[in-house]
Amino acid sequence: DIIMPIMSGIEALGPIVRQNKGVPIILHSSCPDFKKDFKSWQADAYLIKSSDFSELKREVKKLLNLDKESQAHADVFEPK
Repeated sequence: DIIMPIMSGIEALGPIVRQNKGVPIILHSSCPDFKKDFKSWQADAYLIKSSDFSELKREVKKLLNLDKESQAHADVFEPK
């Protein structure tokens, strides 16, 4: 989430990305204005909260498939 008591999700995003390279990150917020913040662009997706979870499910599946594909490509080029 974006709005949290100690630090915002945007502030937390930088350290999370640096410490977890390659882990897909989705910002899921009820605040559409934060999508314009350039720091939020580090996330793989920015979704507006809704009672309909279909968009969130689609994005999770897409990012998990991309991760599998990139791992498969990496396996091809890594010496055994």
